[in-house]
Amino acid sequence: MKRYKYVIFAIIFICSFFIIRGIVIKNMDSTKKLLQTGKSNEFFNATILNETEDYFVVKAYGKQDYFKKSMEIEVSKDIMTKDGISTSLVQGEKVRIVFNKASIVLKDNKYKINIVYVVYRLSEIE
Repeated sequence: MKRYKYVIFAIIFICSFFIIRGIVIKNMDSTKKLLQTGKSNEFFNATILNETEDYFVVKAYGKQDYFKKSMEIEVSKDIMTKDGISTSLVQGEKVRIVFNKASIVLKDNKYKINIVYVVYRLSEIE
């Protein structure tokens, strides 16, 4: 009788493993499709205020619907494209940030953007 309990437990464990694995793979595929279609890509113009080890601290300006103009925004330095600027931005420089709006987090009265596709200098695209 004990042997049957172990067999049943093993079957339940294996089935659970494959169900969870399938859910994770499906979620990864839909995230990849979302990134490829670009439907979640948004952008805003900002001024560089300062820089930390992991983030650029910026202030949005101009017409945009995401942020209050008086708030600082931390923008991740983990930029996903090769064209992205990861260093050499200076305080006061104007940039355009292309990001995933689903990655915006409001914490401690500060916005954080965790998924950044590219950061352009406005002087290079105008």
